[in-house]
Amino acid sequence: MSCVISSIGLVSSVGPSALDSSASIRAGISRFQGIEGVNTFDEDELEAPIVGSPIPLVTGGFIQTARWARLADRALNDVLVNAKNKAINWANMPVIWVLPDVAELYLWPEGELVSIFKKTLVAPLAKSLQQPLSSPDNGFYVVGSSGSARAIRAITRTLAQGYFEQLLCVAVDSLLEPLYLDSLIAQERIKTPNNPVGLIPGEAAAAILLEPRKDSSPSIVIYNSIYKAFDGDIEKERWRTLEANTISRLLANSIIETLSVMADHVFVGNIYLDINGEEWRSVIWGMTQVVLKMHKGIDIEQCQEVVSATSWGDIGAAGGIAHLCLANQSFRRRYAQSNVALVCTVAENGDVGVILIGESA
Repeated sequence: MSCVISSIGLVSSVGPSALDSSASIRAGISRFQGIEGVNTFDEDELEAPIVGSPIPLVTGGFIQTARWARLADRALNDVLVNAKNKAINWANMPVIWVLPDVAELYLWPEGELVSIFKKTLVAPLAKSLQQPLSSPDNGFYVVGSSGSARAIRAITRTLAQGYFEQLLCVAVDSLLEPLYLDSLIAQERIKTPNNPVGLIPGEAAAAILLEPRKDSSPSIVIYNSIYKAFDGDIEKERWRTLEANTISRLLANSIIETLSVMADHVFVGNIYLDINGEEWRSVIWGMTQVVLKMHKGIDIEQCQEVVSATSWGDIGAAGGIAHLCLANQSFRRRYAQSNVALVCTVAENGDVGVILIGESA
């Protein structure tokens, strides 16, 4: 079953709203800056700041769930603005959360994750918005850092059951959260003068309001979503690069399966990628293209790649839903390459997700 995006919300380092962020991404604007108090070794300068893409006016001084709540609050308020006169049934609307996978990092009891998130993230947001974000109880999901495509699949399944007329999906992450950032530095994954193939940490929150598709009016439609788990070895050093071939085939097959709903049509359009400067992600996409060039359902050479990390860095778990917001804006503002687009995600643990979104006439 396909579903319609009826409102979006987004906050990032390059814009306080979905409209501003999308315009900045299209214009190639970035807001990279040295992270105060965090330095790295430089052969010439001896010491240099680590570059990131923060939103200091929103997240400065806040950590963990308080930081995520500040971001999500902005995105949800943007949803309200973009919904305009559309009525939102908060009291009877499931909310699906896409959150960073931080249980091990923060030493939170795995069996208490949902209660911790509800108490420290959802409850403050509900109070700020004055809306019951956690109702009904069976509409609350914690899907982890690989969950953008998984969340969309959960949404389409829930809408197909016919019990709800609206669903909300909220994704938030901050790679600049102090403990998270320290972990990335320890793993030598940050871009530095001595590590040019590292990532630039960013932060963002994105939200989309969805409804069952009604063919009577023009709309932005999610046609299909595929999520597949990677079951390779994730213990050995540099496993992501070593497993790039396996992950690339998983991603290519997921794209082909997702595009199967287009029947005999050949896909040509924007492809939103989470390439972030790390070698393993670039290698995976390069290998994926080799497979796709042999498939008749997509003309990969004519497609335009959108790499948002060049503007706002790596935004982690927020990336997939944020890219849906960017695609939505590209259709509404009439600068999309075609009337369909792909959102591709590869999670930290190798899981892949692919979402096909398009404009319905």
